[in-house]
Amino acid sequence: MANLTRLPVATLESVSGEIINDAEATGKAEVTGCALLAALKSSKESYTLGYNKLRGSTYTAKVQAADESRDNRLVGLRTFTLALTYSWDSAIQTAARNMLAVLNMHGTRLEVLPLDEESGKIHKLLSDLGKPEYAANIQALGLQPWISALGDAQSAFEAVSTDRTTERASASDIASASAQRKSLQLALTGFIKYVEAMDSLNADAVWHGLLTSIQQRLAAAEAGIRNPKPDTTPAE
Repeated sequence: MANLTRLPVATLESVSGEIINDAEATGKAEVTGCALLAALKSSKESYTLGYNKLRGSTYTAKVQAADESRDNRLVGLRTFTLALTYSWDSAIQTAARNMLAVLNMHGTRLEVLPLDEESGKIHKLLSDLGKPEYAANIQALGLQPWISALGDAQSAFEAVSTDRTTERASASDIASASAQRKSLQLALTGFIKYVEAMDSLNADAVWHGLLTSIQQRLAAAEAGIRNPKPDTTPAE
């Protein structure tokens, strides 16, 4: 499944809407009437309202971008460590498993937490990773660049979120926007997993067609991140 935390704000809104439309277009009651699709639609509506309300705020855009940056580094650190648990080198495999256990101890989905709670968890994680007993494993696995990048991203997030010189939306609006994004990510993930499960259990072509459409939507969204369209605006 695509890493939804990497999708820009507008892309997440757009791809969620496309998947909802694809699901409703099936006309199949098990799809259109399922509780997970209803939850996705509700989360999408709330997200769109919040996005439209706050997208004009420079401060809000900076906070969301900084939050996405640290989320990407959190997911990257975990994914990199997880990949090394499959190493052919038994020493690397053992070190990776030990470090993955440390990461898991601090939570497996920190990126979906409310902003302030996520900050607190990241500080505790970074503090723990700085302990001498983990130094050898961190060096053996080459995790330090990821850890440093996470620390830098957290510092950048705090610098933006405490900037008093920028015109800013209310703190409650910012918290609401963050919660709505993470709620939409969870709702979208839940619906996709439901479609995957139904496709594996049923021979009905509707499920396979919907899953294929979803996969294509997500692949296109991720391709847009890796290969953004060039700016064709004429220079003044």
